[in-house]
Amino acid sequence: MVLQPGQRRPWELSPSPESSESSRSDDESFPDDDEMDEDRNHDSEPDPELDPTQQSAIPPLTPIQRACLDFCIELLNQRVVHREYDCALVCSMAVLGVRDRGGWRTPEDYPPILSKVIKLARFMVVRKAMELAENEDDAEPASSMQENDWDSAYGGSPSPRATPSKKGCLQWVTQMMDRFMVRGSQSPMQWMLDLRTYGLKIHYNTTTEGHVTWQNSDELLYKDVKFTMRQFRGMVDHTVRDARRILMEDLLQCTPNQVPVIPWDQLYDNPFNEDPQWSFVQDPRTPWPVDGTSWLWQHIQDHPPLYRRLIQADGHGIQPIRWQAFHRRISTFLEKLLAAVQFTWPNPLVPRSC
Repeated sequence: MVLQPGQRRPWELSPSPESSESSRSDDESFPDDDEMDEDRNHDSEPDPELDPTQQSAIPPLTPIQRACLDFCIELLNQRVVHREYDCALVCSMAVLGVRDRGGWRTPEDYPPILSKVIKLARFMVVRKAMELAENEDDAEPASSMQENDWDSAYGGSPSPRATPSKKGCLQWVTQMMDRFMVRGSQSPMQWMLDLRTYGLKIHYNTTTEGHVTWQNSDELLYKDVKFTMRQFRGMVDHTVRDARRILMEDLLQCTPNQVPVIPWDQLYDNPFNEDPQWSFVQDPRTPWPVDGTSWLWQHIQDHPPLYRRLIQADGHGIQPIRWQAFHRRISTFLEKLLAAVQFTWPNPLVPRSC
């Protein structure tokens, strides 16, 4: 049976060598056009390595695989009449809730198992819908318009009701989802969805088990790591010193006395500015001693050793190697600055996307 191009599915509308040969046989009376058609058809032949339709071709199910798929669909299609445990799937999920070493699983490790089963069930529903749609495609297509309907537009006799069209894969998926894959269907899937939601609620409303303990009044234990408060303060001080050294020597490239003084007591900010690019350094009320957007460039120009080290010999542009190294030091400085802020700030800061 040959369908028209409009009746075929989109993934089947790919050129094939058979259609190219038939088109060439119909034009044998035009020798000049044959050469052009041959070249064009040769270029349009699908490459098995590049054609995604051939790579994504799903092999048909074997009889055993089809029987297993039908069995799983029937397990999902059961109805809860008196008790949930009258359904075989609910009983099997209860078995999965038992630990290997004994006891029941906790709300931390049982909801992921439910999520895996739910996802696999959805895959099976899609596969079953594809099987049902393919079985209907193999049957003779029923016309949605009878022969008498052609005269109805010109005042003819009323035509009989049109034959309903066949169901596709999407229609089968929708039907099965509404029947036993959503809440309100009184199916094992409803039980799994409700149980997973309940488990996640317990997980997010329960305080996490602590891993921080103290020993000898000055030693802090975290899982397998231990350190004293003196060591922790030394790590924070070392991080702050490294960040300050990178800022002065590698980025600003000057001594602390040459850095402009920041007016800490006269800093202003506009908390009502919702611009994501806004920063307190842009507030016009703050009396900055220098223009921060051009101070570093002016500092490089005022110091010849710095200028010769960064600028190219012809004076046009910065040396690429120096520029890349400068950006790497910026990244290192920001990492250490973020760590220092997290260590010294009273409350942990939530990272924001830049």
